[in-house]
Amino acid sequence: MNEHEHIQVDLPLIGRYLAGEALPEEAIAVDKWREQAAENEQAFKAYSRLWTGAAAGQPYSPPDRNRKWAQLKTALSESHQPARRRLPAGLKIAAGVLLVVGATILAWLLFPQAPADSQQVLSAAGTLRTDTLADQSVITLTANSRLSIHKGFATKSRNVSLNGEGYFSVAPLQATPFVVMVDRLRIEVLGTSFNIRQDSGAVTVTVSSGAVKLSAAGASLVVASGRAAVYNKRSGQLSYLAAADPNVYAYATRTMYFYNTPMKDVKNVLEKAYNTRIIFENSLLENCRINTEFNHQPLQEVLDVIAASLGIKYKAAGNTVYFSGDECR
Repeated sequence: MNEHEHIQVDLPLIGRYLAGEALPEEAIAVDKWREQAAENEQAFKAYSRLWTGAAAGQPYSPPDRNRKWAQLKTALSESHQPARRRLPAGLKIAAGVLLVVGATILAWLLFPQAPADSQQVLSAAGTLRTDTLADQSVITLTANSRLSIHKGFATKSRNVSLNGEGYFSVAPLQATPFVVMVDRLRIEVLGTSFNIRQDSGAVTVTVSSGAVKLSAAGASLVVASGRAAVYNKRSGQLSYLAAADPNVYAYATRTMYFYNTPMKDVKNVLEKAYNTRIIFENSLLENCRINTEFNHQPLQEVLDVIAASLGIKYKAAGNTVYFSGDECR
């Protein structure tokens, strides 16, 4: 049985989840619970909206009890205003649920409990996030990804859990392996650089330097530098990919290799690496191919090189880049 399967998902646990204080196995249990039924996801979203309104989008800090009480009292009092028309029975039930949820949030904000351990959660909201961990390992998370750092990290162990995608540059500590858990997949390293990308059906691991060991369902696989492997969530199988694409982790390294690469693929790499949007005003430009490399160059310089190489033009407006031209050289 997985560790998260016996965990009961209740309102206090969801509160810890939203506050970033849930244990890795608790966070997994909440995610699984949300996926089990549409009603669960609806309840979670309602709870999240109340939580966001009460916390005003600010980072967690010890609560100001008077301020939180005033915020929630106002929100709850509004829900008690006399109704001008009779609500359907279903809406009455929903309103009652929201009031109970609001009361639970109030209790959580005013009387927070200490987390079961000192785990830390790093979350990337709408953009990339790079952090240096306590062992001097460096991680870069893509937008909407989350890394949970387990208790005792860098002292007793180096265990983390990833939800989403991240690039790891792990500091070598021979006596303490660095372990990443993604779903049921265990990834163990000593000192290396690698990317992990998780989607609904698989986890793909691409190694930049060193080697990593993947373990799942009693099987294991060693992935060396320049190679990639995939874990199938449904079957539990591990397998090598025929080729590894270093541009998979260009968002973290800002090193990009384009050899006879069509612009539609270049577009995907640049959008992720520079958090921008690229539009081809002439759809034929998607098929133009370039041969070049970039290494930690600013976006404008990259765009200048591409435009000059292909004989096309570009313009930038805010966070969007428009390529235009009739043909490619």
